[in-house]
Amino acid sequence: TKQPLAMTGIGNDKAFRIWFKANTTKFTASTNYADARNKVVQAAEELYGVGSKESIAVKRAYAAINVGTDVDEGVPTGVSISTQPNNVTVNAGGTASFTVGASGGTSPYSYQWYRNGTQITGATSATYSFTAQSADNGAVFKAVVSDASSPVKTATSNNATLTVGGTPPQSDLVVNGGFESGTSPWAGSTGVIGNYSGQSAYEGTRFAWLGGNGATATESLYQTVTIPSTATSANFSFALHIDTAESGSTAYDKLVVTVKNSAGTTLGTLATYSNANAASGYQVRSFNLLPYKGQTVRLHFNMTEDSSLQTSFVIDKVSLQVQ
Repeated sequence: TKQPLAMTGIGNDKAFRIWFKANTTKFTASTNYADARNKVVQAAEELYGVGSKESIAVKRAYAAINVGTDVDEGVPTGVSISTQPNNVTVNAGGTASFTVGASGGTSPYSYQWYRNGTQITGATSATYSFTAQSADNGAVFKAVVSDASSPVKTATSNNATLTVGGTPPQSDLVVNGGFESGTSPWAGSTGVIGNYSGQSAYEGTRFAWLGGNGATATESLYQTVTIPSTATSANFSFALHIDTAESGSTAYDKLVVTVKNSAGTTLGTLATYSNANAASGYQVRSFNLLPYKGQTVRLHFNMTEDSSLQTSFVIDKVSLQVQ
């Protein structure tokens, strides 16, 4: 869409390096075209610098297939919104989450969320979440993202509207899922629960930090729940942040999430995460546990770390919503 339409190439070697870095350290199973564009841009910026001709070439190449906005060559770009917050619909008592993504400018970015045009105190992360009530119906949210340049450059997201339904909230079977009330009734390596420097909570101030040792270690955390036989839905979810000093796609350190019976026998493995899944910020993971209704089970997080280079698996807001 720019003139001239032809873009300046950067050569096969650089193109391969950028693609390889994005493909092996940033892409996830849920990466779509828009997310791929953002992550390939990140890879180019990490390899060659923000505003580099290589990062501009990536943006122009994606714009050529109508993914993202075209930019002028040789002109460093300011911070821009790469992922707009979506409209959200939840039932009263449910969690409403809005997320914004940014690119360009000078990282790291800072965030500030607004509700109906008024700044929300403490809402300074890329994701803003809270428990929605009926009175929140129709509220409008947006985020202002600032970069680290001098003078600071900012970008404002689109508005996102919250719709709150009147369905009664589901029952949460997990107790102290945000770890704000000490360690009980969690069992296992409960020393991982706390408020530690170096990591931050998804909500509140406390979290469970498994791993991060940089040495051979095994840690586990679990809670026992009974899923009623009359349940019609059972949604297990948690917020997970992974960061690592490892590189490449080899899984050296792992977090395995399982459902076990009261004797400790594994009934099912829900997911396995590793250093290869490292990403900035938290991601909320969800699983259907309705097949286990009528049973008393352990919701189990088990971490193994190899002999060098830390990987941290930080867990918060664990929930099992049953209806």
